[in-house]
Amino acid sequence: MKILFFTPQGGRTGSEKLLWYMLQRFDRSQMQAALYCEQNGAMANELPADVPFFTSAFVGTTLQKLYAKTLNAVGLSVYESHIDKIHQRFGADTWYLNTIMMAPIAKFARKRGVRLVFHVHELESMLDFVTYEDLHEALSYASLVIATSESVARMLHDMGAKNVEVVYPFVDLDEIKPNPQRANQIRAQNNIAADAFVWVMSGSPIYKKGVDIFPQIAQQLAHKNCHFVWLGSTKQSTGASYLAHQRAALGGLSNVSFLEPPATDYYDYLNMADGFVLTSREEPFGMVLIEAAHLGKPIVAFDAGGPAEFIKPDIGLVVPSQNMPEMVRALEAVADGKVAFDPATAQRQARAFDAKTSVQHWQHVLSNHLKK
Repeated sequence: MKILFFTPQGGRTGSEKLLWYMLQRFDRSQMQAALYCEQNGAMANELPADVPFFTSAFVGTTLQKLYAKTLNAVGLSVYESHIDKIHQRFGADTWYLNTIMMAPIAKFARKRGVRLVFHVHELESMLDFVTYEDLHEALSYASLVIATSESVARMLHDMGAKNVEVVYPFVDLDEIKPNPQRANQIRAQNNIAADAFVWVMSGSPIYKKGVDIFPQIAQQLAHKNCHFVWLGSTKQSTGASYLAHQRAALGGLSNVSFLEPPATDYYDYLNMADGFVLTSREEPFGMVLIEAAHLGKPIVAFDAGGPAEFIKPDIGLVVPSQNMPEMVRALEAVADGKVAFDPATAQRQARAFDAKTSVQHWQHVLSNHLKK
């Protein structure tokens, strides 16, 4: 098999980190891979040397962009032509669309008669970012539709999708090597009391992730010796992020911090936690849950889709979606040691989602469908 993968940005979102794990660990004796990325993202330089990398005709020098736009102005589809050249150069027999953001590519695949795999990582709220026509084309033409969880699979079945397979996300656990001393240093550098129970949330500071309610939860627990830390990129300066910062500042909440850890230090920041809280209003699965469990952190999450498929007894608690009082009570109970938690059980659960073995299941699913 020669598969040309398509992805939006090459950034450090869960869906794209998962793709990078796939490209790093797939069986080279069974398939060849190349990657097309709309943007030259942060992880572009982390691809294996044997995976050719291509990007959009509209990414590059100002002169290149001007040339492409000029050709479009006289009626040539530079975008499609550029993808066609990449397809011919690599000689792909299959295209793999990673995330619903790549659904518009499906019509090009149908035109060329190339097999299509559509990997859906999203739930309902993200459907507004793809057109009716493009989503219909991708779901109806794909030989295989991969859902990142049972929650996503149910949504896809509601849309009439065929050949749907669930492939849970996975994480390269070998990458998680925190320095225990570094966690204490990070606390001190950010004025977090050494004896505070630290709740960490990790994700983009956006409405879907519940960044706006994060300080409200912290306010309800201001009487406790605990601290709430949001790990996420400050480059995404959304209105929801502004609201969250203002609620923390105007509320005088000294127990809330918004931090942007460097990629090389991320797991030390995550390991600073005593517990992990997932405030997402909607979460297809949540790869960070695997990371938190591997680090032996108790988890409390809203029932927002996929988290309930990961969180088992002795690992953490799932509370009704957006039920703030229940969330506060659960966080307080865990911090006070009133909820059963076994770090060894959490770590065993995380190992079930390790890239070393999970990538084999993903490739088996691909092979079974594409050899038909």
